[in-house]
Amino acid sequence: MNKVIVNTILITLTTILLSSCATTPIVQVPQPWTRSMGDPQLIESNTNIYLNVIGEEKHLLLDNSLIDRNIHSIIENQLIRRNFSITENAQNADYTLAVNYSSKDVQVMRTAIATYQSASQQNYSRTGTGILAALAVGAQASQSETASKAETTSYTAYRHTLGLSISNMKDEVIWTGESTWESGNVDILGRIQTVSQILLSNLPGYGEVIPRVPAVNSSKEQNYYRLYISGNRFAGPALPYSINFDGSVSSRSVSQNVRIQGVSDPRILDAVIDLIQTAEYAVPRNPDYDDPISAQQWNRVKLGGKYYLGNDNQTSNILVELRGSRDGYTIRDASVVNQTAYNEFLDELSEWQNALWEYYDVFE
Repeated sequence: MNKVIVNTILITLTTILLSSCATTPIVQVPQPWTRSMGDPQLIESNTNIYLNVIGEEKHLLLDNSLIDRNIHSIIENQLIRRNFSITENAQNADYTLAVNYSSKDVQVMRTAIATYQSASQQNYSRTGTGILAALAVGAQASQSETASKAETTSYTAYRHTLGLSISNMKDEVIWTGESTWESGNVDILGRIQTVSQILLSNLPGYGEVIPRVPAVNSSKEQNYYRLYISGNRFAGPALPYSINFDGSVSSRSVSQNVRIQGVSDPRILDAVIDLIQTAEYAVPRNPDYDDPISAQQWNRVKLGGKYYLGNDNQTSNILVELRGSRDGYTIRDASVVNQTAYNEFLDELSEWQNALWEYYDVFE
């Protein structure tokens, strides 16, 4: 065979191989400090909860009741997905969940790393181990950054806090979860969904309710991208690194219509974003069951969930595979799969969950 042809083939194969490789990201997604106390196992699923939201934003002029309602809606949706019912009357509730939040501006002058330092003190709970693993992997990336990227900065930031407290019918507090984080974003709503879900992951009921999400009009993929995706980086409680959708976008015509590479059908886009932001377990493609928080295995991960799309009467099984790049994940593949493929994922998930439960269960 001609030497030039051989060299061309080798170069082509090498290019394909390199392009298919994933890199373990080195910059962690900003994580809040969190702490939970009490025994979440005392809280029974499929019961009634009364939500009471109280908060203030000291750096803003108004005490905005609309913010209270928005936070109420976010946490209500998370509890419904955990198979709780929300009641408007405290007298009819099995539990009361008090939600307290605050936000204030702070002047910061310190030697800072490009990433946030995070800490987590969580009671051992099987339902929360997927999130604990993500926090541990992210902390390793933070330590790596600490050694190489320190600089003195002075800036105005905003310190947001969120506190959750669950009481039973005897007004006895049985579980608390609290979190605080600093951000350059004045709006506390920017991270409420992820932070509250990290805290609520201690509660039972994850995965018991199949959510319904809007189906995106296939002819409006570009509009959806511009309205809800472009310029944003997304994070999920089970992922140590953020997702950069812009890194998965290509132009498909001279008119600059865009499509998100790897997403098989624009109709599932909203479900894909929801899955990324709410899944509490991510399964590494090549898991290390003996050391599940080893960072090297997190260069490619899978997420999965069942959804009702739009007005569909049948559920759709959605799998998302994320591939790592230096600064986060991009989408390698996102599609609706048949029940056989989904069952294979569930088997992988079950094995991974068992490995996490075994790893975190350190006491006799």
